Amino acid sequence: MSNEFTYETPNQNAFIHTLREYLRIKNLEKISNLLTNASCEFYSSNSFSNLRWNAYVMTVRFNVPLHHLQEFTVEIQEKILVVSDEIMPKERGFDLTYIEISPILTLPEQDSLIDKIDFYKIKPNSQINSFTQQFPLGMPFGINKPSLAAIPHKGSQKIYFEETIDVGIIKDNVYPNFTCIKLEDCLRKTRIGSLEIKNILINMSQTEYEKIFFQKYANLYDMWTKEIPVLIPQAWIQWHSSPKPELRANNSSYVDELYRVDFVAFWKNQRFAILIDDISHYAKKNHSYWNADQEKYSMRLKEDRKLHKEGWEVFRISNWELRQEEIIIELLADLREFIGF
Repeated sequence: MSNEFTYETPNQNAFIHTLREYLRIKNLEKISNLLTNASCEFYSSNSFSNLRWNAYVMTVRFNVPLHHLQEFTVEIQEKILVVSDEIMPKERGFDLTYIEISPILTLPEQDSLIDKIDFYKIKPNSQINSFTQQFPLGMPFGINKPSLAAIPHKGSQKIYFEETIDVGIIKDNVYPNFTCIKLEDCLRKTRIGSLEIKNILINMSQTEYEKIFFQKYANLYDMWTKEIPVLIPQAWIQWHSSPKPELRANNSSYVDELYRVDFVAFWKNQRFAILIDDISHYAKKNHSYWNADQEKYSMRLKEDRKLHKEGWEVFRISNWELRQEEIIIELLADLREFIGF
């Protein structure tokens, strides 16, 4: 019966700790050691398992140190899968059927000065590239979710975001100030660089009000030619392979993370996140009416706190404000003062 199962995923830290201990008990010490400093995530599907009535198929993904990645042979992965399924509490209603091994993404190593450097507000004379520390693989931007690729490279693997005709990647030469001219130079040799930058950026704005805000800013301050901050639309400041509904279904710890920001700017060695909220960001719809909702509002506050914690300066705007022509001019003046140009 379906009520025999809780359908709750186990605690990830407890699971991998138990897995390593059980591998040692089974005299698989080497495999246990390969999972040192690893983490795991669970992904259930809508497909029922062939092993038990009303149990679902589940995939477990292990994020492991890059230098161990090639040691996870097919044979070792099969052993990990078998043992993982053995320790999965049967009352949860999941049968582990697949396993994935992914690298832990790490920042590039720096010299002994690294501990003394604020990654988010690098001094103008600093010789260390703060942007590559903040975005080791570059920062994708575009409405569509970027694709991540891992390819063989000099006996190891190279991990990178794939550039497409609708997703650009900013990799370098950003600080201290990032202008439209620098953005064009950054994209010149890419697939997206063959198109007119103006049309690219305007079309990347996802909503009507985002386009209004973007075009008002660009025209008022002549963003296309002047030395002012370029607004980069749909910036993927974080990334996860699974869509939000799947993360939510699996009770992932990443479900509340903000992956894509409406606009970002880089100026005076600082980074700015500009968010444009419609009414659904702070209210819930009840038939034809919207009611203010504390949970929704709290989610926005949580997003702001997390962004501040990661070194972003946050500027939040509402669609209601963008409907008022006189308020838009005031907003843009506030934004200019906020960024400092």
